[in-house]
Amino acid sequence: MLGTWLALLDQPEFRDPARLRELLTALETRERMIEILDQLLAERGPGVAFGDEIGEPALRHCALVIAPYGEAGAPAGVVCVLGPSRMDYARVIPLVDFFSQMVTERLCA
Repeated sequence: MLGTWLALLDQPEFRDPARLRELLTALETRERMIEILDQLLAERGPGVAFGDEIGEPALRHCALVIAPYGEAGAPAGVVCVLGPSRMDYARVIPLVDFFSQMVTERLCA
């Protein structure tokens, strides 16, 4: 887990302590994050939301890659990656989709 946070701090978008503080505060606000994820669940399959599309000022320099898991039409939850808006989408989107499929298979087996 520490390695994940250190990798985050290496990203230019998160080197500013004030920006990082805003991001961590937004992530701690569970209700707001649930609202954001609910909005993004409108489509089945992996989806991407960038900065201002997310609707949370603290996440304006970020992107979310999200995929629901569970039964079609009634997702049980989401697999989500939050990262800088310049993340490697060609790698992240298939990984998020794969993990959501694996979780769905385990739940529905």
